[in-house]
Amino acid sequence: MEISETIREFHYRVAWHATSPYPGAHAGTASGEGFEFQRHQNLIDNPNPRHLDLHASAQDPFGHFLVRSFKQRGRIPVQVIADLSASMAFKGKRKKLTTLIDFVQSAAWSTSRTGDPFAFHACSDEIHWQYHLPLKWYKRPPEQLWEQLSDTAFNGSAQALRTMAGYLGTRPSLVFLVSDFHFELAQLQQILENMILHDVVPIVIWDEYEQLDVSNGCFFTLEDAESGKTRSLLMRPRLRQQIKQAFKQHKGDITRLCHQYGRRPFFIEQDFEADAMTTYFYS
Repeated sequence: MEISETIREFHYRVAWHATSPYPGAHAGTASGEGFEFQRHQNLIDNPNPRHLDLHASAQDPFGHFLVRSFKQRGRIPVQVIADLSASMAFKGKRKKLTTLIDFVQSAAWSTSRTGDPFAFHACSDEIHWQYHLPLKWYKRPPEQLWEQLSDTAFNGSAQALRTMAGYLGTRPSLVFLVSDFHFELAQLQQILENMILHDVVPIVIWDEYEQLDVSNGCFFTLEDAESGKTRSLLMRPRLRQQIKQAFKQHKGDITRLCHQYGRRPFFIEQDFEADAMTTYFYS
């Protein structure tokens, strides 16, 4: 079966202009064969008689023949950063890893279809170079990456996300930051501050079972996946409400902070839906 039949494509757009000299799908800054008028130029400087503007030429005080020049649509770099810390190993209604792979596959395929270069980075408390894909145009999503990710061992914290900005290049990119964001808001703020050059789309992978929706009176032991600390609790109605409220508060805090840095987060709490991702960019 062809990849295009198994992986759903989504469409994306940015509010800024592509600086790439190569033709693409996005509004750009370079001159070329586009549709967005840029300026009039002397025919000698831009010898393209097909764009000769007789009306403007007749009004030119120096008697020059003027041609219209246009802005060429260009490519933008698209990069995905995946959090492979211990909390991302959570398995509830479905594995977070499965959702992660579904999203990255869709992002890689959508980027390929649009004609943009794509890069993939992964980290926990260190950068995992074995999963790295350099920034370039891929004819189709690299299948070996999904096989590697399927066998990954989640461990450590998400500390290396703080340093990922240094590996994204100096040109603005559309960056998908994929994580469950189960870390302090101060760390998230530092990550977003470090990536201020780029257009960051936070992709938040959660699972409804993380909210400990279990029966009242149930005695259970919790373990922090990243620190290894454990705590025994008796589920009571008040505790259940506190946990739900904490998740709601954390969701609101993430949303407000991300919006301050340009984009609201995209939450995936069940299956990833490509159409919902398209709606995110066009609504």
